[in-house]
Amino acid sequence: MEYTTEQKQRLEEALELISLGEQILEDIHNEMIEAREGITIHEGKCYLTRDGRIRGPMRPLPASFSNRYAWTDSAEGDVIYGNFWTEQGFYTIECHEPHHLDLISEVKTP
Repeated sequence: MEYTTEQKQRLEEALELISLGEQILEDIHNEMIEAREGITIHEGKCYLTRDGRIRGPMRPLPASFSNRYAWTDSAEGDVIYGNFWTEQGFYTIECHEPHHLDLISEVKTP
């Protein structure tokens, strides 16, 4: 199917608007995530979740695994079935409300 010059121009404009809309949504999403208060996670430490579970010890995820999640409490090499948290201890970045598995405080272990 051949498009006219005008149709091609309108298609390009529509694609630009879609791209701009996606960027705006990403920016809003990032602002909402940053607005949530979090904690600082440290390797080898254990943490309490909102629903009272103790998770850990934490270990960093390989950078190649995820650009959104930084920490896991899964066994070495078992990142597929583990739990994952952001740098700030959030269990999910898709949810803008508190999640029951968000990490809320460090647990002192003997």
